Amino acid sequence: MAPIRPAITMGERKARSRALVDNHDTLTSCGVNMAEWLEALGRFTLTKWAVIVGFAALGAVMQRDMGLWGRALTFAAGVMAAVVFADPVRSLLSLDQGWSEALAAILALTGRNWAAYAIRASRDPAAAAGEILSVWRGRKG
Repeated sequence: MAPIRPAITMGERKARSRALVDNHDTLTSCGVNMAEWLEALGRFTLTKWAVIVGFAALGAVMQRDMGLWGRALTFAAGVMAAVVFADPVRSLLSLDQGWSEALAAILALTGRNWAAYAIRASRDPAAAAGEILSVWRGRKG
């Protein structure tokens, strides 16, 4: 009987580990690090944070067909949509800074709606696809 050989030798394992560390260093040197994220999040005013969290929470509380985890997920999606897309959308639409809070509220509810629909669609993907196609074809309004 031939001896059992491991799938990866110790030398190969060390080489892969070094490659992962090198890749991590490259990612952080390209500008993806925690300090920059915290600085970007710190530029939001307290009013804007209150609007984002308030509207995301309002949307999550109004969700009647989901449990605690579904509501938490939709809340997080609402906050992230508002945080990530508020300034780019404001710039795209050429709106001044006065529209920042209103746009954040709209995006918080929109992100919550996207997550809620994704959760519902994951329960019955065939029905969700049929609904999307019927709306696309103009049969349902």
